[in-house]
Amino acid sequence: MLNRLLSTLDEIEGVNGASILNADGTPVVTTGEKPPVGALYAELLHDAARMASVLNLGVIDQLWLESENKRRVVSTLRGGGSIWIASSVTTPIGRLRHEAQALNPIIEDLIEA
Repeated sequence: MLNRLLSTLDEIEGVNGASILNADGTPVVTTGEKPPVGALYAELLHDAARMASVLNLGVIDQLWLESENKRRVVSTLRGGGSIWIASSVTTPIGRLRHEAQALNPIIEDLIEA
């Protein structure tokens, strides 16, 4: 079920991979050609959460990164996990953010079940 939900992201033009990661960066589910996986992604999210805390910004719901030709969108899950989407810069960031946010509660419920 998680794989089927996550694979809907691969249908978005420009998306080349998606993953659900545990808090330590180990993959729960991955799809696509180049899914974001590994401890580096978890470390990046932990560092961002630490910075948000120091700056009194509250808890991070979403984070996105953009370079010259790549985008990464992450949405946090209860329990420390996260949904990551990898895409080209041609994919609208708003669409990626919306899709991650829409899948978030469904994925949380499935993981906890």
